Amino acid sequence: ELLVTFLSEAPTMLETLKTAVAKEDADAYRRAAHSIKSNAEIFGATALADLSRRMELTRLSDAPPPVGDLETMWSDTEKALKALHNA
Repeated sequence: ELLVTFLSEAPTMLETLKTAVAKEDADAYRRAAHSIKSNAEIFGATALADLSRRMELTRLSDAPPPVGDLETMWSDTEKALKALHNA
């Protein structure tokens, strides 16, 4: 059930992150990155968790956030988690 919840909620978390970047809302950006990181850690998605952690710890104003990289990594992670769930 937790995996299904993560799979369904992660796209919303990513949208929240993108909206925070667009609005330059550092607090919302940090919270969204933290949520993605925490969930990814639970399911052993270490690459996704590591990138999310770096995003969480980097101030929004310090560098362009790697949102595109995170989305690509999420897509790969989603496929792997779905394959495990259906196995």
